Amino acid sequence: MSAAAQPQPTAKTLPKVLRIGVVQDGKIAQERLIRAGEAVTVGSGPKASFQIPTANLGVMHALFVAGGGSYQLVVPEHVEGKISWKDGIRDLSDLRTRGEMSKRGEHHVLQLNENVRGKLAFGNTTLLFQFVNAPPEPVRALTAADFRPRFFNDDDPLFLGLFGVFNLIAVLFYVAILILPPVEDNALDHVDDAADLIVDRLELPKPVVEIAPEPGADEPVPEKPKEAPKAEDAPPAAQTPASVESVAKKSLVIQALGTNGVGTDEFVDNILGNEQAQSGSLASALDGVSGVEMATQGNAGLKTGGKGGSGDATVGITQANAGKAGTGDGVAVVVKKAKVEGGDGDVQTDEGDPADIGRVVRLKKGAIETCVQQALKKDSGTNGRIAVGWVIQAGKVSGAVVKKNTTGNEELGNCVAKTVRSMRFDESVTATVDEWAWVVSGQ
Repeated sequence: MSAAAQPQPTAKTLPKVLRIGVVQDGKIAQERLIRAGEAVTVGSGPKASFQIPTANLGVMHALFVAGGGSYQLVVPEHVEGKISWKDGIRDLSDLRTRGEMSKRGEHHVLQLNENVRGKLAFGNTTLLFQFVNAPPEPVRALTAADFRPRFFNDDDPLFLGLFGVFNLIAVLFYVAILILPPVEDNALDHVDDAADLIVDRLELPKPVVEIAPEPGADEPVPEKPKEAPKAEDAPPAAQTPASVESVAKKSLVIQALGTNGVGTDEFVDNILGNEQAQSGSLASALDGVSGVEMATQGNAGLKTGGKGGSGDATVGITQANAGKAGTGDGVAVVVKKAKVEGGDGDVQTDEGDPADIGRVVRLKKGAIETCVQQALKKDSGTNGRIAVGWVIQAGKVSGAVVKKNTTGNEELGNCVAKTVRSMRFDESVTATVDEWAWVVSGQ
C-alpha cells in the first residue's frame, strides 16, 4: 500500500457545547459558553447563570437541564420564542399545542439535540442559544518549575528498582564467592580413588607391589629414640615422589580408559565399542584377562631431581596392553557436495517488476542447496529435476506445490516447496509462477 493510499489519522472530535447570549435594548449584555453537562439557570438571584430580573422567573429557574448526554429546555407557560425544530422554524406555542413538548407541573419540557438553535423572549430581554464546537483547551505556559531537576522522573522508579535488584544479585554472588571453599585442583593424584573403584567393580586382581629388600636389611638395626618430625623437615606435598602403588593404579586406569578393544588379546574386549559387549556383563567382557602388568619404580621411569623433585614418569602404556587408538578399520563415508543449477521458469506478472522475482529466487539458492545436502547424506546418488509452482499476492507466497520431481525423493521436494513459501517479494508484486525448475545433484 502506497503512502498516499494509507488512511490518515483523523482529529478527535470534541462534543459540542451550549453557547448562550443575552440581548437587552438591542445590545448583547452577556455571552458565555456552557461546559458540557452544566445546567443553565436564569432569574433575579445572584447565583443564577444569567440574571434577568424582569422575566417573572423568580430568584432562579433551571432553563437548560443536562441529562442523557444532551439538554432539556424547561420553560414556563408565559415564555414565548422560536426554535429550529425538525423541518423548520417553530413557535413554542405551536409545539405546546401539538403536544411535542411534555408537561412537567407548570412547565413544558422539550428534549434538544446538537442541531437545535433558537431564541426565547423574557419581556424586553431576549435569550439566544445554539450548540457549537468546543474550543481547544488552552496550552499551559511553561514556568521555571518545569525545568527544575527532579530526583524521580516519570520512568525513574522502574529503572531504579531494576538497578537495585541487579546490584543485590551481584552482591550475593560476591558474598558466595568469599564464603564458599575453593574448588580443589583436579590433578592426576585424585585418580587413586577412581582406580580402587574400577578394580572393585571389574573384579580385577588388585595390584600387589613387591619391593626388594635393600642389602643388609636382615641385620638388626638398633632402635633409636623417635623424635617428633619438624615441620620444616617435612617435604612439601607437591614435591613428594609418587608411590609405586599410586603409579600402578594410575597405569591401570589409563589402560582401561585408553583401550577400544580392537583385537582378541586386548586389555578390555570392546567394553565401549561393541554392541554385544554393551548388552553383556563386564565379567564376560573381561573373560581371559589373567592379570595386569604392574608398574614399579624401575619400569615406571621415576627419577628424582637434585632438589628432591620428581621428573617425568613413563607409565608404559603400549599398543599391546592399551588397544589401538582411532575408529578401527571401517569404511570411510564421503558425502557429496550439493549442486543446484537452473532456476528459471514460466512467470505471469500482473503487477510489479518481473526482475524482482528472479532476484529473490536466486537469493534463496543457498536454502535449496541445504535441502539437497540433507538428501545427499541419506542417498549420495540423489539427482534430478524439481519444479515448483506458486502464486504471489502483494509480495507474499501462497499455494506453493511441487509440479515435477524426477529425483524420487519426496522429502527433498517438500523441502524445496517449503523454501519457496518462505520467500518474500516486494509488496507491489502480484504474479503467478506456473513452474520454476531446479536441476539438483551431488558433486
